[in-house]
Amino acid sequence: MIYVIELNGKNYSVDVDDSKVAFLGLAEDGIDPKNLSTEEDENCTYIKAPMYGVISNIEKKQGDSVKEGEILFILEAMKMENEILAPKKGKIKEIKVAVNEQVKKDSLLIIIQH
Repeated sequence: MIYVIELNGKNYSVDVDDSKVAFLGLAEDGIDPKNLSTEEDENCTYIKAPMYGVISNIEKKQGDSVKEGEILFILEAMKMENEILAPKKGKIKEIKVAVNEQVKKDSLLIIIQH
């Protein structure tokens, strides 16, 4: 498939073999919670960064209740704002990042208690 990419004000055509491209899978308004890297035990869900980026906004604070699909963070990556959504309901036990913090893929972002 041919894609047109704008870079520094110039358009470039790029031929990409789609069979070798992996996408995160976007929900209507953010990264699909099913595609987040998480770990879980009987009490908590540990949500990790799905990609490298910068935390540009934190929508919740410690102690807040969250519903499945609610926005937790805005993660800016490759000049795109990606909403990180809660994979399940619970209460925010601990937020492990701060606004403007650069995170690596699989960095622990937040712990949600069930």
